[in-house]
Amino acid sequence: MANLIVDARDQRFVLHEMLGIEDLCESPRYADFSRDVFDMILNEAEKFAVEEMFPTLVESDKEGCRLENGEIFVPKSFHRLYRLFCEGGWGAMSKSPEVGGQGLPYVMATSANEWFIHNLGFLVLGFLGQGAAHLIEVYGSEELKAKYLPKMVSGEWNGTMCLTEPNAGTDLGNMSTKAIRQPDGTFKIQGTKSFITGLDQDLTENIIHPVLARIEGDPAGTKGISIFLVGDNNECYAELLGEERQGIKVMFQMMNEARIGTGMQGVGSASIAYLHALQYAKERIQGSSLENFRDPNAPKVPIIKHPDVRRMLLWMKASVDSMRAMLYFAAYAVDREVTAEDEAGKEKWHGFLEILTPIVKAYCSDVGFKVTEQAIQVYGGYGYCSEYPVEQFMRDEKIASIYEGANGVQALDLVGRKLGMKKGAYFMNLLMEMGDTVAKYKEIPGLSDLAEDVQTGVNLLGEMGLFFADCGKAGKFMVPVGHAYPFLMMMGKIVSGWLMLWQAGIAKEKLDELAKGKNVDSSDREAWGTFIRDNSDAAFYEGKVVSARYFIKNVLPEADAAAKAIKSEDLSIVEIIDESFAS
Repeated sequence: MANLIVDARDQRFVLHEMLGIEDLCESPRYADFSRDVFDMILNEAEKFAVEEMFPTLVESDKEGCRLENGEIFVPKSFHRLYRLFCEGGWGAMSKSPEVGGQGLPYVMATSANEWFIHNLGFLVLGFLGQGAAHLIEVYGSEELKAKYLPKMVSGEWNGTMCLTEPNAGTDLGNMSTKAIRQPDGTFKIQGTKSFITGLDQDLTENIIHPVLARIEGDPAGTKGISIFLVGDNNECYAELLGEERQGIKVMFQMMNEARIGTGMQGVGSASIAYLHALQYAKERIQGSSLENFRDPNAPKVPIIKHPDVRRMLLWMKASVDSMRAMLYFAAYAVDREVTAEDEAGKEKWHGFLEILTPIVKAYCSDVGFKVTEQAIQVYGGYGYCSEYPVEQFMRDEKIASIYEGANGVQALDLVGRKLGMKKGAYFMNLLMEMGDTVAKYKEIPGLSDLAEDVQTGVNLLGEMGLFFADCGKAGKFMVPVGHAYPFLMMMGKIVSGWLMLWQAGIAKEKLDELAKGKNVDSSDREAWGTFIRDNSDAAFYEGKVVSARYFIKNVLPEADAAAKAIKSEDLSIVEIIDESFAS
């Protein structure tokens, strides 16, 4: 698969030219780092992914895990990978140096992990372990930290997150697992958990399980749930993590981290699928060009010359570019919050993260899946065969919309909680941030019409927020609830349109500078084409501008249709009688 994994050029564009993450190094927290160090880490991540991880992708998928005598054995290749992964410190990039981590900004850990996310079967085994370690770092007593953190951060021990039960998936308040208090202050856990990633494996000597359970006698519902650390199979010995009946609050830290990670899975799956489809489209010879389609003797051309293939590829590129920017911006918000020098700054960036987390999770996982589907379409029948990699990309990505809170639940979280947080201040701050970008580019030739379209989308988003508020005041709660998912996807497209405009503005400025240096006029299409073909930087920036225009003109208008449907207040979904589904 060579290095057809992540667009490294685009990765650095978002990190440096768009977000300017090197500014984080001005904070004492990240003063030991620099742009050169960040780029070196990304180079090493690329090297590890290309040389070590991806050669095992197909092999490990075919081998799979196996169950023998009650124990799970992972693919053989994972053992060497896990050792190298731990030795490289990849699992502890953003952990505090005080607990053995690298102390890197969260956005850097996210961008490095994008190189690894495609080998999902491997990465999740270490990914959740570090999330569990972070729970202990934040909520654990000094005794628990000393006992668990050194071995978990190093990777010697692994971890999971144990929420789901056979009769209580998303409905955590309905869980029946109980914790029985012991005389020494510890607990015994009784119950059944299901769909637990990495619950057993033969990579580490111990696996620490953060388990949600209800202490005997505690109230029903989520308010009565606590969280425990289960470290071995000694009749499910457990230690309380944090305070009693605070389990959901504690676990939400790990769940939100996992939701950003799930969005990263969507971005990574889309990126690798797009890059493979693009390469295939350049190499696959089939049919003649549109100009010569009536000539039976016309030479055959690569399928990238065909308009519908170009449409698919441009949609895929625009989707990947916008999702990567959304993911990195959300991760960057984590770092800006912790480095902000005043409470107003902390609150601003925290608000961005709160609003964007359900969108990153749901929008990126669903659109990421659609990109993998389009990749199969570009390959045609070959894409449906296991001899080509895109069908595996699609299989691996589908789980992302299901776990860490199904995407419909993310939509309810957005509409039911996030829009109204701080009396709507977080939502309004995001709208103003998008408006500032529009104002910056609305007078720039070649971008003014795009800025106008994005502002229209931002205004629409504000209108929908007021519409939902009015529905609440009128007691029409089922309108926002029933249309929560379409609204989330609508908002995802508008946020994406904003990010694409932002990228186009930067790219156009750079492109104009390059053209001026070469004395090339964009109105001379022949000279411009030669300029773009001969200059890789110019080609990159041109691609940014064109993909932004495509997205804003062709994808963003879908938000209008979604808004119209939501405003219709149609509630067929609740009015239809159950038996009518089958008639």
